[in-house]
Amino acid sequence: MTEAPTFRDRHDQKIDAKGRVSIPADFRRIIEQFDPLFTLPNKERDIKGKFARIVVIEGDAEQAFLECYTMTGIGDIQAMIRGLEFGSDERELAEEYYYEMATEMEIDMDGRIILPMSLREKLQPADLLKFVGKGDRFQVWRPDVYADKRTSQNQAARERLGPRANPRALLQGRRAE
Repeated sequence: MTEAPTFRDRHDQKIDAKGRVSIPADFRRIIEQFDPLFTLPNKERDIKGKFARIVVIEGDAEQAFLECYTMTGIGDIQAMIRGLEFGSDERELAEEYYYEMATEMEIDMDGRIILPMSLREKLQPADLLKFVGKGDRFQVWRPDVYADKRTSQNQAARERLGPRANPRALLQGRRAE
């Protein structure tokens, strides 16, 4: 496994009628770092450069967000899938999620991706999208759906965990990998 990037924070980004949305700058730096083909243009050497890429997972109808991976991150996942027994239910499910529901996208020179209609429909109606860091990946949500989900998850966790609801307490006894 490679050293995992760390996507942090939440960002609200506007999406236009053509499906163009800017990737937050701090997320772009990580994406560029973990795309082995990314190169900056160099006018002095007449090098055009290669745009950074991400893989966006649509997920099934129950998944209310898009999940995004760096090229190195998706490569690590592909290696794990290859380690699953060929033809097993687990491998079939992983292949469906990470291959069939996946779209590779380039980030243009203005730091944007263009979401195809199928992905925009998943997040409709929205003129603003919320980018949420999840460590080795990030998610893209409709802000209202994200807020509702977070509120219900946090409430359920606090009820279930009681005094252990402090995030630091949840980590006690766990080893870092």
